[in-house]
Amino acid sequence: MGKEELLVEKVADIARTVHANPGINLKSLIEKVDHHYASASSARASLRHWAEAGKIKGIRMGKDWKLARFYPLKGVVNGQDH
Repeated sequence: MGKEELLVEKVADIARTVHANPGINLKSLIEKVDHHYASASSARASLRHWAEAGKIKGIRMGKDWKLARFYPLKGVVNGQDH
């Protein structure tokens, strides 16, 4: 599996996890998905960045006070339009 294919699978895994756990916080999301980062804090920073940029199809990031939470987008399941 190439690097691009691996990235696509990781993004789909994140979307599936969010769809199965609406409102999941950033720390819990990182604990539930495999990642390639050296630390969980690096993974959280990267995921927050990409989510804020809208690069993870099928999810949106909201903030509950200062806690980042992730929610599925309607009409998108597991990163695929429906």
